[in-house]
Amino acid sequence: MTMPSTMKLKVLLAIASTALFAGAARADVIMDWNAKVDAIATEKQIPPIPHGRALSMLHVAMFEAVNAITGEYEPYIGITAPAGASVDAAEATAAYKVLKALFPNAPDIDQAYADSLAAIPSGLAKTSGIDVGNAAAKAMIDNRTNDGSSPPQTSPVGLPAPGV
Repeated sequence: MTMPSTMKLKVLLAIASTALFAGAARADVIMDWNAKVDAIATEKQIPPIPHGRALSMLHVAMFEAVNAITGEYEPYIGITAPAGASVDAAEATAAYKVLKALFPNAPDIDQAYADSLAAIPSGLAKTSGIDVGNAAAKAMIDNRTNDGSSPPQTSPVGLPAPGV
């Protein structure tokens, strides 16, 4: 299944735009979660295509979370956010939820998320940001579910007998 060129362009622009949010959101939040998915890929020896898909999903979810709050760019998926929501809470939650969905048993994800949230003052902004991040992650995961990126296994699993 191939992606239409307009959709490819939107995805690439969304991913590239994430870097533009360094001023609106702390750049270290983006880099911390990017490093986390790279560490998971290295540890689990994930091939380049699934790793790239995970990175894309991670960054589009973070973009959507931040963009819902700032409204600076055309959304890829489109979610809404209340005024005053914490960009950092939204971004960290979106990243955490996407990675948790893709790699539920990956070590240190829960602690990384707790550390991200600990740096944000408690209150309505933080709670609203978490809600926005949850919505962005869910939208991204729903958008990619059954997208044809993981075709069913067509060859036998396991090693065949000699000569087969």
